[in-house]
Amino acid sequence: MMCLLCFLLHAENLLVLTVATKQTEGFRRFRRSAQFFNYKIQVLGLDEDWKGGDDKKPAGGGQKVRLLKSALKQHADKEDLIILFTESYDVLFASGPTELLKKFKQAKSKVVFSAENYIYPDRKLEAKYPTVRDGKRFLGSGGFIGYAPNLKKLVEEWKGKDDDSDQLFYTKIFLDPEKRVCVVKLFLWCMLPQNYCSDIIAGKRLVGCQLSVFLGVFMYLTNRHQFGHILSLENYQTSHLHNDLWQIFSNPEDWREKYIHENYTAALKGKLVEMPCPDVYWFPIFTDTACDELVEEMEHYGKWSTGDNTDSRIQGGYENVPTIDIHMNQIGFEREWYKFLLDYIAPITEKLYPGYYTKTQFELAFVVRYKPDEQPSLMPHHDASTFTINIALNRVGIDYEGGGCRFLRYNCSIRAPRKGWTLMHPGRLTHYHEGLPTTKGTRYIAVSFIDP
Repeated sequence: MMCLLCFLLHAENLLVLTVATKQTEGFRRFRRSAQFFNYKIQVLGLDEDWKGGDDKKPAGGGQKVRLLKSALKQHADKEDLIILFTESYDVLFASGPTELLKKFKQAKSKVVFSAENYIYPDRKLEAKYPTVRDGKRFLGSGGFIGYAPNLKKLVEEWKGKDDDSDQLFYTKIFLDPEKRVCVVKLFLWCMLPQNYCSDIIAGKRLVGCQLSVFLGVFMYLTNRHQFGHILSLENYQTSHLHNDLWQIFSNPEDWREKYIHENYTAALKGKLVEMPCPDVYWFPIFTDTACDELVEEMEHYGKWSTGDNTDSRIQGGYENVPTIDIHMNQIGFEREWYKFLLDYIAPITEKLYPGYYTKTQFELAFVVRYKPDEQPSLMPHHDASTFTINIALNRVGIDYEGGGCRFLRYNCSIRAPRKGWTLMHPGRLTHYHEGLPTTKGTRYIAVSFIDP
């Protein structure tokens, strides 16, 4: 408890000083980020005229040193006070005082400046900088931290004008070997705050935006709106009833938007996954369009199996638990189906069954049709798979009545499958199951035996 109180005391003794003569959008963002992380802030020079030079040129900034020098007079005798001086127009806080103070203590110095890759405004001073093996070599005046008495001593030497260079002033102090050893140190790995110069605002001179930048209007990296993109039609197939189903390779973004359920991402995060029976997961995967078009493709092809044990489509020619179905390879959809399994089923499988990793290999993938006067149900069986997916392609109570799946070992049934949702369950050994009778209409499901 004593150590915790001690650490908290240091956090309370941190004060952030910044210069802002105008409350620009960038400054307001800086202030909001500081409030979010509970930093204590004192703004210097607010509503004053800016005389620190033209911000289109690298030199200037002396006004900031003058304001800092004046502000530090009231803190000169506070030996435990740690002050962070930082820019505010193009800075955001990314963590809280606790982490900042931890980094400062690791530096083991009274004053620590952030480091950067560039030297300015006087490149002739580059040779005087100590060489570094790793990290950034040159001092950055945009952010530094130190004990109040030491910072006061540092800026007491300032005799310059408001439009003189603050960067050059601090650089010359750092390049004085005696002062560098005794007081000042660079954080080579940028663990102290840095602005996003050359990343978000400064340096990215988009046409028509330069005036806004100089007026302090916060600019995003891009303000573009996505209005669409060009489709790849080079390999577009035109021999199918619904040709877009085959576009998962050439136009994956459009394929996802059209055929993958809008709540799939939530399911991938575990927010929309149900478990109606032990180790049986239930989550959204297909849109209504995907379900409808897949059924229509199968009916358009029309060559449904007879439901006999003899089946020339499979290796060995014998089906132990026959269904009336059409295989994906019969309509030339096997590659596309494998891509779908790999991109959308494999990621969620690895989350739902931790420690199991799949490449979604399969020998059997097919659409089954259940009708009361044809094949209404399916006898109890184990699937020839490590795990199985079973996607409902139409709506119970509207397109058909009855149906569903019963897991005998657990005496657990799913009697109202949702269109576009898939059941995922283990295959061999544990999940002995049967297809419940369809009493009216026609029921369609898409099934894959994965990792046989």
